[in-house]
Amino acid sequence: MQKFLTLLGLLLVSGVSTAQITLTASDFQSSSGTEFYSVTNSNVDFSSTGANYNWDFSNLNEINQDTLTYNSISQASFLVQAVFGLFGSSDYQANYFTENQAFALANIPPTLMPITIDQVDEYIKVDNNAITKVGYSVSIQGQGIPFASDTIERLYKLPLTYGDIDSSRAYTSFDLNPIYDAQLKQYVQHYSEVDGYGSITTPYGTFNCLRVHHIIEELDSVYVSISGGAGTWYELPLPTKHVYEWWTNNEDIPLLRIETNESFGIQTITSTQYKDNISVGIQSFETALNLEIYPNPSSTEVNFSQQIDHLNMYTATGALVLSKENVSMINVSSFPKGVYLLEITLKGKKKQERLVIQ
Repeated sequence: MQKFLTLLGLLLVSGVSTAQITLTASDFQSSSGTEFYSVTNSNVDFSSTGANYNWDFSNLNEINQDTLTYNSISQASFLVQAVFGLFGSSDYQANYFTENQAFALANIPPTLMPITIDQVDEYIKVDNNAITKVGYSVSIQGQGIPFASDTIERLYKLPLTYGDIDSSRAYTSFDLNPIYDAQLKQYVQHYSEVDGYGSITTPYGTFNCLRVHHIIEELDSVYVSISGGAGTWYELPLPTKHVYEWWTNNEDIPLLRIETNESFGIQTITSTQYKDNISVGIQSFETALNLEIYPNPSSTEVNFSQQIDHLNMYTATGALVLSKENVSMINVSSFPKGVYLLEITLKGKKKQERLVIQ
């Protein structure tokens, strides 16, 4: 009898140790909204992984906090909605769009393309089988111009479980004529593997998780015509990018995301961020800007000691409730009592500050 109970106990322990989660479409962001994440410069081990692994990142040091904003397609220009909205092809009907911070087109030297790209956005489609990037838009002089991918990049094949391997290729062609005689071709090879499962601990909490490793090879080339002369194609060299993500159920974004660039077989971390709640007093302003916000708490008006360029105000759950430009005062008397996050842009720098309405 004792041997039977011992064997049963071992089986139960074994069952617990090999338990793992599965990710479905419901675990990913699929509509407009806002998520908060913290940025860290802590030394992070991204190589250790495997079955039933326990990742302890509880000592990550937060140096800044920012937001991920997912925009409704209805907020895009009419041209963009015609491609990625309800009137577009079903394969390209995106759930939301978000700003792309690392798009090569936005980094072309002005000597090659002397027009200003205000912003590059990417469009994401979510269904039960996959998360895909269906294309981009570029904003030039306030006008959004859509570019659907000729071959769609699959970011995640669903459902996602430990051991899954996937790859996809994407090709997108951008033609900026007649605004400017320039074209861009982007080719992406995307490989991903769920190479670990277990539990992860960050300052946000402890969760069961899957670890996903992406390897992204991108080859871009740009064609420009300078001073009305003959056009020339230029290659834009990009290093191999690795992205390591730890996902859990019902959190919409990764609990932890690490990006590296690979050169001669050596990976160098370029960014580390983890999902977080609203922080208090985390600033990315230089102290020389010396912005004061008063009174705080407030029940009527909130003043800024300098006119700020742009203000977003979020609830504690991440809902955007106010967005204004060139503002030195806001009236908060109509907002419910509670804690809010002010995301402030001033002189090209950003700051997050907690505001209490009472």
